[in-house]
Amino acid sequence: MKTLLMLIPVFFCALMQGNEIFRLDFRNGKIQAAGGTVAVIKSGSVENTVEDHALLTRIKDEKKERGGFRIRFLSPGNSPDGMVRNGTINGAIDFFVRYNRAIDANSPIGVFRVIDFGSPKDGMRLALYNSGARKNMRGELWLDLFCSDPVFKGENGKMTKILRKSANYILKPDVLYHFALLFETTKEKKLVISLYAAENGAEIAYASAKPLLRMMAELPPEKLAKGFQCRPVIHSFTVVSAPGFGGLERRVGRFAIYDQIPPVFPGI
Repeated sequence: MKTLLMLIPVFFCALMQGNEIFRLDFRNGKIQAAGGTVAVIKSGSVENTVEDHALLTRIKDEKKERGGFRIRFLSPGNSPDGMVRNGTINGAIDFFVRYNRAIDANSPIGVFRVIDFGSPKDGMRLALYNSGARKNMRGELWLDLFCSDPVFKGENGKMTKILRKSANYILKPDVLYHFALLFETTKEKKLVISLYAAENGAEIAYASAKPLLRMMAELPPEKLAKGFQCRPVIHSFTVVSAPGFGGLERRVGRFAIYDQIPPVFPGI
């Protein structure tokens, strides 16, 4: 069955807070966004319902069809590339998500894949996802930063196309998780990416919290200055109905991008 896109009216009265360059929320059965538009992906296998503070995506059967939603940014400045200034990347992303089943080492690979954006050919691509059980690898959550050329200096000093960090972090069923990704460029022009999480929609006060993982990328200055080269449309929030995904329910809550790191990330 051909996947259809349904463009949802977006209410730009949704006010950005602090240094937000994009904000997405769900209220009173409507999608509210500032800095872009949202397209809900319709298919026979995937059902989408706007709830209060969340978009519910439910996989009805295991045919390979897409669901969820896509974001089209008004400009690069509203996308993750809005964090790029003067050859550095500084800013943050936070979002809320809840599943009706546990996300652990036995889960199908990619069932958790809310963040996935960028162009490895023109810039960098960032993906946060669950890995499942793989030989010689540990950690339920993986963070990958990769490029089409070996521009990253790995821990062994060799150049590589991909940097990867993992975290032993299990998502429990029916618990609202708040995630925050922080991007900071050091004085030595190294990019540091940190991942934090809180349960039950709580705020994230990262200054007094321990990150789930922290990645340091040493790369050429010109590559850092290019950033992610996000296309106008990102597919971070799509899901695919596939074997093992039947009956899965995912609720995505508020999603925001910041061009500076705020003092705290407010909860819901």
